[in-house]
Amino acid sequence: MSQQIEGHALHVAAGVVSSMCAECSSVLRAPSRFSASELKRAGVTLIDPDRVLLQCDACASQWSPNLLSGGRLPRGYWKCSRGCNADL
Repeated sequence: MSQQIEGHALHVAAGVVSSMCAECSSVLRAPSRFSASELKRAGVTLIDPDRVLLQCDACASQWSPNLLSGGRLPRGYWKCSRGCNADL
């Protein structure tokens, strides 16, 4: 099954992205800060910044990372639990 992210094909099996077009893989990258525009580049939408609720643009799964002491975000907090953007 294929899904689209902004007009690009993702190949999905059992809810996990198995491959994406070369253009998407070169455009998607890890966010450098916690902002909606940076998260979008990683294929993630910021649903609620107060609760740190994130949603994967590929599979629509939602998650809220466990904050570290001092309210810091953990490393890789933006990664989809289904592995859609795990290569970033």
